[in-house]
Amino acid sequence: MCLFFSVILHRNGTQENVGEQLAAMGVPKHDIAVRFHPPYIRQYTDYAVS
Repeated sequence: MCLFFSVILHRNGTQENVGEQLAAMGVPKHDIAVRFHPPYIRQYTDYAVS
C-alpha cells in the first residue's frame, strides 16, 4: 500500500515558522510546499517547489 502525503502552506499569519514546526514533527521538507513564496524563490528553499 502506498500513501501520498503532502502539506501546502498558503498563508502564515503567525510569528511561528509553521514549516519548521512540521519538519520537527517528522514531516519531510520535500512534502511541504510553501505557497506564499513565489515560485522563483521556492527553488532556493529546502521545501517542495511545486
